[in-house]
Amino acid sequence: MGAKMIAKSITTSESGQAIFEMIVFLPFFVILLSVMLTVGSSINGSINQEKATRGYFFYLAKGNSNFPGPKSLSEMSALSSVGTFSIGWQDYSEGKLPVSSCYKLNALISKNSGETCQTPEAGSDITRFVRLYTVFGICTSLFRRLTSSGPFAHAINYSNAANAGQSSSCTLQ
Repeated sequence: MGAKMIAKSITTSESGQAIFEMIVFLPFFVILLSVMLTVGSSINGSINQEKATRGYFFYLAKGNSNFPGPKSLSEMSALSSVGTFSIGWQDYSEGKLPVSSCYKLNALISKNSGETCQTPEAGSDITRFVRLYTVFGICTSLFRRLTSSGPFAHAINYSNAANAGQSSSCTLQ
């Protein structure tokens, strides 16, 4: 009878259950926390990039409502009409191509592939890196070239309703 009581108390006892559950689920919580911190940091970086880009844009404008200015327009040699002005964030550039900030999504269990943000793993479509691109701009007066290689001039003509669709103030052509 005493052996039956001991066996019954061992099989129905719940002591140690909480520690077992903690040991089983702790790795999942740590992985979830790691992902939340990494994604949260990249979102915070994106927000800060946006604030810095927007602040620098308005610093450049300095209350100038005739944006873009003559210097900026002269650099837009391939365009025939301009009705917007924008700037973007970049870490560095490769020729004329801007390269943005890069964040690595850490994984606790992963192979060390040597992958970097600049050189992704060969033969794989999946990467652990995220690039955050930020561009800020405003619609401005519409400028059009008078000749194919001439300077830009203000082009909004409110008297001609037929050209109203062509006089959009937010265009690049």
